[in-house]
Amino acid sequence: MILIDSLDDSPNSREMADTKETLQHLEQNPSIVKGGASAEDVELQAALKNYVPGTDAEKALVRKIDMRLIPMLWIMYVLNYIDRTNIVSL
Repeated sequence: MILIDSLDDSPNSREMADTKETLQHLEQNPSIVKGGASAEDVELQAALKNYVPGTDAEKALVRKIDMRLIPMLWIMYVLNYIDRTNIVSL
């Protein structure tokens, strides 16, 4: 009996008690659903199942991104080329 009581006061037993409390909190957490996935993961999976490629909204979004991104990349490419040619000429 004395041996068991001394084990209960050990640091490992305190860590185990903390771990048990943490596990109980995780089991009671409503944002964690069955299978270990969070509610956001389940929502994302549902959205991916319902995804239809090539919609008008997607095409408009891609065009808008392209119209803003491609000119900036082109300017960066030209500046990189100018910088490289100036370094070589020195």
